Amino acid sequence: MAPAEYKGISAYSGTPGVLEPLRFLGVFVVSGGRRVSARRFRLLCEQRGYGYPELARDLRKRGVVVSRDGIARLGRAPDSPLPPYAAELAGLLKTSVAYITGRDGQFLGKRFRDLYRQRGCSLAALADQLHRSRQVKVSTQYLQQLACGRNTNPRAEIVDGLAALLGTTPDYLNGCDEVVVPEQVRRTPRPGPRTAAES
Repeated sequence: MAPAEYKGISAYSGTPGVLEPLRFLGVFVVSGGRRVSARRFRLLCEQRGYGYPELARDLRKRGVVVSRDGIARLGRAPDSPLPPYAAELAGLLKTSVAYITGRDGQFLGKRFRDLYRQRGCSLAALADQLHRSRQVKVSTQYLQQLACGRNTNPRAEIVDGLAALLGTTPDYLNGCDEVVVPEQVRRTPRPGPRTAAES
C-alpha cells in the first residue's frame, strides 16, 4: 500500500487493504475502500459557504497539497475514492469522515438519555462541561431535544464531547457500536446531579 500523501494525517493500519477512519493519539487512519458521497460533499460545501478554491486554500494551510480540480472531483458523480486527507477535509467542513462517506449512524436519543441518567448527570451540567472542556456551546434545551429524539443529527463535535463526558464512544451514541464502555474508557466525569425535570 502506498504511504500517506502527507505526514501526520493518514497512517497504514498494518492489515493489507484494511484501513479504518480512526483518530488515535493524533494520528488519522483513513479507509482506502470508502468513497466520498458527492451529494453530501456538495451540500456541505454549500452549507459552510465553501467554494472549491477556498477549500483547497484552507487545506493547504493545514499542510495538504491539493488542487482546486482535485477538490472539484470530489463533488462530481460517480463518487470519488476517499482521499488520504479525508480527516482534514471533514474537519474544515465541520463533519465526520463517516458522514462524508454516507456511513454515519443516526444519533440515538435513548442511548444518550439512558447514559446521562445512569451517570447521574444533568443536562445543564453537561452543557456547561461541553463549553468549558471542549469550547462547544449548546443549550440545555438542545440537549433535551437530543435526549427526546427530536434531533438526530448533531454536529460531530457535540457527539464527540458528549461521548467523552459520558465515558463512551461517538460510535455508541450514533448506533454504530453496541459496546457502551470500551476497555480503554475507565473514568467518567460527574458533571452534576440531575434536576427534577430531567428525571
